[in-house]
Amino acid sequence: MRCYSDLEVKVLAEQGQVVIINDDKVYDVTDFVERHPGGKHYLLDHVGEDVTNLMSGESPHQHTPAAMTILKKYCIGQYKHYQGKNGLKHREINGNVKNGIVKNENLSKDEHQLTTDYSDEMEKLVDWDKPMIAQVADLGDRYFEWVHYPEDKHLRLFKSDFVEYFSMCPWYVVPIYWVPVLFLFLIKSYHLLSEAPCIFPDSQYGIEVTPRYMPLIFMLGLISWTLDEYVIHRWMFHLRPPSDSRLLVTIHFLLHGQHHKTPLDKKRLVFPPVPATVLGITLYSIYATVVPHAITLSFAAGTVTGYIVYDLTHYFLHHGRPTMPYFKSLKKYHVKHHFENQQLGFGISSKLWDYPFGTLIPDC
Repeated sequence: MRCYSDLEVKVLAEQGQVVIINDDKVYDVTDFVERHPGGKHYLLDHVGEDVTNLMSGESPHQHTPAAMTILKKYCIGQYKHYQGKNGLKHREINGNVKNGIVKNENLSKDEHQLTTDYSDEMEKLVDWDKPMIAQVADLGDRYFEWVHYPEDKHLRLFKSDFVEYFSMCPWYVVPIYWVPVLFLFLIKSYHLLSEAPCIFPDSQYGIEVTPRYMPLIFMLGLISWTLDEYVIHRWMFHLRPPSDSRLLVTIHFLLHGQHHKTPLDKKRLVFPPVPATVLGITLYSIYATVVPHAITLSFAAGTVTGYIVYDLTHYFLHHGRPTMPYFKSLKKYHVKHHFENQQLGFGISSKLWDYPFGTLIPDC
């Protein structure tokens, strides 16, 4: 492996490459900057610097073993120390390392080696050059552990190019597909309520529901999505499948496991139209058993709007650069969900339901 001196690291930085030093290794993270879960400014603020103590120090800079595994793929060489007058090996002074002498007290060399060995073991459990859908069920008891060890890779799900194409979804497909649906719901609801107002509930205490109630019904549907989002994320997506059930392991991976395995993959973040439509029909059918069709349409329009906001917010939290305090807080919260507390923090577009259900991530 090539060795880099202070001067060589400086030259790379001046050429526009985003290089950092961590634990005696030099990393070129230029291609990773835009996808850094914490935001690109954390990397750009420390170009050419030794960030060993930063990355193993206190939050928000502290990195988990999974994050260190992601960093490993960007290693380009060893860092060359220079000899100081006192005989000690020094590194570049950058304000993060006192007196230019690195003292990484958080992780010993043995612990670093254990982390490296573990990440290598996780990576060897599957063949990343082959379709993943045919492999995950073979992981058995290791599946749940493996799927919650994030990787900075793009995975292929299916052997068929046709099926593979439709298993991925750019973010802009969500509004293109769903905005017309919600407007169709609203238009149909308006016509039905105009022609024949509903009595709800169907009793002597019922209220005559006319088009003027549509904004209220719509808002109720929008708010209901926040609970749907929490329930689906926690009790469907994060339900641990039996390791001996190949079918349930595969379904879990298709629904959400793939996202936790490769959280930085832009094409596997928002829901493709087909599975989203299946989920939408399921929710609509539940609503329709409780309220009349005309009311269900307005309520469902609000729910669809909530879903659009959720999916686009989710994408933004992974790949956007929020400036508003609310979204900055949400981004930090969701990063912790992926890399630190995967069984907490199930709210994505808001933390609302994490409070009453006791799943709020501490210190967020």
